[in-house]
Amino acid sequence: MPAPGITRAPYGALRARIEAIRDELAERNAAAGDEPARRAVRIEARKALQSTFSEVLLPAWLGTRWAFNGTADEPLAPEGIACGYFVATTLQHVGLRLESRRRFGQSPALTIARSLIPPGPSHHRVFSVPASALEQKVRSFGDGVHLLGLDVHVGFLVVDADTVRVVHSSYTGKRTVVSEPITACEAIERSRPKGYHVTSLFSEDALVDAWLTRTTIPLHEG
Repeated sequence: MPAPGITRAPYGALRARIEAIRDELAERNAAAGDEPARRAVRIEARKALQSTFSEVLLPAWLGTRWAFNGTADEPLAPEGIACGYFVATTLQHVGLRLESRRRFGQSPALTIARSLIPPGPSHHRVFSVPASALEQKVRSFGDGVHLLGLDVHVGFLVVDADTVRVVHSSYTGKRTVVSEPITACEAIERSRPKGYHVTSLFSEDALVDAWLTRTTIPLHEG
């Protein structure tokens, strides 16, 4: 969160900044004359998407109140935000065109994961291990942003060379949107008996392409 006395950038301005980045890359992608040129744009787009999501958009939500039925559409709104709506809203606000924020926000973590990413190597099932072992496992999936599905909860894992952090609308502790070390996350420990589902998000070309082309992402139930 911003230090005391530091004013947050207006959320609308943050979203406009992200949209401008997407628009510029989308224009270059549309103008690319062949697959190598499109591949080069996609590589740049993946980096921009991951960095704006994890370094610009998610931090803007820190401190927002958790609420079981919360559907806030902007940070710090008094109605608060539930864990699923936090996931759906931030994905939508980074520029992914979800079929329905409401339906994504009310869906189980695995349904969200399978709707965003088709079955394949980006989906990882990790069974009942402590948070420290989960941290090592997640590091093997690579740096970036991952969707974290727990027994009754959903959020993001942000992985870089130094840390693995859980960014989620937490129903434990302060009951706000937090970014905390994976080993300090109470929701991880509560889910341990049933295990975890981790989905690597922006490593998939399909999701990056959907961002560039504003393709609608349907919810696949069942």
